[in-house]
Amino acid sequence: MRVLFIPFPSPPHLFFMTPLAWACRAAGHEVRVAGHPHLTETTLRTGLSPVEVGGDGAGRRRHGPAVTQAGLARTSGDERHRLLDRRFAPMVDLAGEMAPGLVRFADRWQPQIVVADSLAFAAPLVSAALGIPLLRHLTGPDVMHRTIYPMHGPTTGDEYSPNWPEGLRELFEEFGVATHNDHSLGSIDPWPGSIQVPDAHARIPVRHIPYHGAAPSPEWAWGRAGRPRVCLSWGEPGDAARAAQSPALPRILDALARRDVEVVVTGSGIDRDRLGALPETVRVAGDVPADVVLPTCDAVVSEGGTHTILTAAALGVPQVLVPLVERPPNAATFCESGAGITLDAGGADPAAVGRAVDAVLGDERIRAAARRIQDEIAEAPSPVELVHTLEKLA
Repeated sequence: MRVLFIPFPSPPHLFFMTPLAWACRAAGHEVRVAGHPHLTETTLRTGLSPVEVGGDGAGRRRHGPAVTQAGLARTSGDERHRLLDRRFAPMVDLAGEMAPGLVRFADRWQPQIVVADSLAFAAPLVSAALGIPLLRHLTGPDVMHRTIYPMHGPTTGDEYSPNWPEGLRELFEEFGVATHNDHSLGSIDPWPGSIQVPDAHARIPVRHIPYHGAAPSPEWAWGRAGRPRVCLSWGEPGDAARAAQSPALPRILDALARRDVEVVVTGSGIDRDRLGALPETVRVAGDVPADVVLPTCDAVVSEGGTHTILTAAALGVPQVLVPLVERPPNAATFCESGAGITLDAGGADPAAVGRAVDAVLGDERIRAAARRIQDEIAEAPSPVELVHTLEKLA
């Protein structure tokens, strides 16, 4: 079986897919990862074979201007569509860049199934144009088709296509592909089912396998410290620079430094000099991946990226989430489990952060909820088991 993976050009989105791609390889199947050149080096470091499609540029601009659910609630009609068009313009541009190369490669290589990120808008186009079965790969709560654009959602026919981002409908028509929302056969979903949105499209559960890239494991991460260890994971790859500039970061660090805990600060965009003088209990670890650090941690504070959320959840680590502007759905949905506390970044003063950290360290109800979510994730089918599903659908 030939399996084509199409990630969105951001390392965490690729890392969500990587264990399944490895499982396909281990089962004897051929695997290719078709992506923007911006993702090539990261793909190579996973041991997978990249196929470059698209130019060098659009993939570096991850999102358009931030659009919050509160902002959308204050708008309607044409204004709402204009806001969302601006938000998804880079993704539509990316689809336009990738589509010609994707179609050419898929036509020659003849994959038997495509597994694609929900934000890879060119994937359903190539799937439909060449008659290849398509599965979406989710990276969090499946809110996209319900609250923003109903892309690849459960509806049929043309009833929602007028709401597609500007330019996307025209791109599909250029390749002779119908603009409807049911191109995919289902949604591979690592997000725990107990907190997934109720109308998630054709959900195919899979166990989240923590993987944040290849890196050495430092000696201090081999075991737990004498005092509780709290990880401040701030800035997933692709968002690191923006997260590092957040005014919430120094306030959070101030709160943690005042507690009788060991603090490990991770994030590729962290500027050590900007953090100022730090006590000996604070270790700035930089690029050490979350899946290396979190197994020895008693709690984690993060900006609410789903990759960090799920890795901590799979390891049973209670969480304090201080989401960046467009991430409240991730944090709010996860904290419905009781395994974490969400704080507003604007109001996350040291006292509020301190109270939240004390709660996730000491409140047995929160810690028990974290163990329940950990068990739920562990009980989901592994990527190895999911390969059999792909074989049946191909």
